[in-house]
Amino acid sequence: LRVNTLTDASSNNSIATSVIHNGTAKMWLHFNQDTPAITKSYNVSSVTDQQTGYYRPNFTSNFSDKDYTCTAMKQAEATNADCAEYVAHNINTTALLERRDFENNSDRDHASSHTIAIGDLA
Repeated sequence: LRVNTLTDASSNNSIATSVIHNGTAKMWLHFNQDTPAITKSYNVSSVTDQQTGYYRPNFTSNFSDKDYTCTAMKQAEATNADCAEYVAHNINTTALLERRDFENNSDRDHASSHTIAIGDLA
């Protein structure tokens, strides 16, 4: 099947396949830092557990450049003062930015961390 545009059955709504391709996640990860273990993932070959609260997902297929975007979240566990962020150093096309999870100003591992990255694959 080779198409440039998808149209609904009534031919009233259509969308270019490039819009669908460019807007989809090229990597996603559900990670348990406590174990540590990948719960489910797409385009993740492994995860480097760097220290308490910090980990780095490694890609199966690399991004084409360092201009991809990512978002992260995690399930709150002990309090509502949880936070997840990316620490912007050692940005590259083969692994995501270093992920940091913390709670009440202390680094901590979490059982349910989630990450999505969108960008162009090489």
